[in-house]
Amino acid sequence: MEEETVQQKSLSEVLAEDATIRRIGGNVAVVFQEMKKLQSEVALLKETLGQTLVAQEERIAVRKLELENEREIEKIKHDKVRELESHQWERSLPLKSDTVTSITKALNALKSQDIELVKTGRNGRNGKAEGDDSVSLEDLLIAYEMPLAKLGVDIHHEIISGYDIRSGDILKTHLIHTSGEFFASYSKIKIDHAGTCSCLAQQRTSAIKYAKRHNLQCLLGQ
Repeated sequence: MEEETVQQKSLSEVLAEDATIRRIGGNVAVVFQEMKKLQSEVALLKETLGQTLVAQEERIAVRKLELENEREIEKIKHDKVRELESHQWERSLPLKSDTVTSITKALNALKSQDIELVKTGRNGRNGKAEGDDSVSLEDLLIAYEMPLAKLGVDIHHEIISGYDIRSGDILKTHLIHTSGEFFASYSKIKIDHAGTCSCLAQQRTSAIKYAKRHNLQCLLGQ
């Protein structure tokens, strides 16, 4: 009897242990399934996060491009305003007298003359040759100063200092008739302020000469 009881208890224990093992195995299977489910959710979350990051990077790139375009537009507007301001003096200075009957008649008479304009080809601001078809200030004066004087027209140059802070000094060239009538042309005296005093003085001299030639060409139609 005692041996049978021992055998029965041993069998009961074995069955209990087997049931425990089965239960643990079932729990492990459940845990494994939950882990797989969690892994799938993590993978989905990573994919979603990746897409979100890509979309965010695209939005950032688009915004950077928009900002660059906005800055470029603002720069264009700023440059345009500065350009308009720099030419404000051109609209405020007189280009002719109230009446121009006499001087117009004189200039028309000048055009009817057979004036020979010899081009020396030394036309640059620094006095260097720029080609045989270039006209220098001296070329213009030799060709036109005397004929203009015979018609009662004088060539007059004047530097206007400090007219406009942004524009700097301006050279005014007048064709003045004995009647008091005139035509005028204006040019900026442009120099590069970086350099020695002697270099700046040389630049200013060349710039004034260049402005005189430019104004005379405008007034004489050359």
